[in-house]
Amino acid sequence: MTKPDGEKHCEKEDRATAGSSGWTAEAIRALGAITDLQTLAGIFGCSDWSSRKMARTGEWERQGIKIFRIGAHYRVGVQSILDVLGASDELAG
Repeated sequence: MTKPDGEKHCEKEDRATAGSSGWTAEAIRALGAITDLQTLAGIFGCSDWSSRKMARTGEWERQGIKIFRIGAHYRVGVQSILDVLGASDELAG
């Protein structure tokens, strides 16, 4: 199946190079304890639509990102983002 023009999906390779999106570990940590799906999409360089679909299907959680549904809204555990990116250890010290 091909992707429509201009639509970028999150792939494992994108997660490995998330630093190229301009987000640093310090900037992610500064978000606080939780963030939203739009911010998660920006960190991993995917579309808001893809991020929401991944939350609905459980794909983010299978990748280690903690997603909390509160009513019609999704919230994301920031520490789990740092863990997946391997940045939690560098911030501990």
